[in-house]
Amino acid sequence: MFNNKGFASVTFIIILVIIIIGGYLLLREKLQKEPEKVQAPAEETTQSKTYEVPTRPFIDQTSYVPPAPLCNSNTPPSITVISPNGGETFQAGGPISVTWQSCNLPTSWVVVSLGLNGYGTFLTDPETTDDGNETFTLPTSLSSGNYKIRIGHAAATVQQDLSDNSFTIQ
Repeated sequence: MFNNKGFASVTFIIILVIIIIGGYLLLREKLQKEPEKVQAPAEETTQSKTYEVPTRPFIDQTSYVPPAPLCNSNTPPSITVISPNGGETFQAGGPISVTWQSCNLPTSWVVVSLGLNGYGTFLTDPETTDDGNETFTLPTSLSSGNYKIRIGHAAATVQQDLSDNSFTIQ
């Protein structure tokens, strides 16, 4: 009368349903006796990292720019060469990136020059925008030697700065 395969399949399904319903009833009973304990998420702990802030540029590192000095309306006019500031090596005919910081200059332009002591070949015309950086192509006619950059405000020689140390042009 009954097909054994069909009977076994139906029996298996019934047993499976009984197990699932039994498990659900046991779980429901347990939850009613013992309310679910909700664990608050652990507070995320943030580790504070301590960074050493350098007080001067690193020699041979071109990516470091020191923080700008405080500049407000009461600060006297100034210019500070950031790079090249000594120890670097450049090739005649190649690029040189010059960066500086300025504060309260009477106009918005500077003059950048290159020479043995910072005086000599002008790399810019007298109206280079005082935006803090310029990239130049060094003249191929430069002799090998040690040079400095001078950045100044053309209208006032008091507002100028030289590279702290010489850099080499080959």
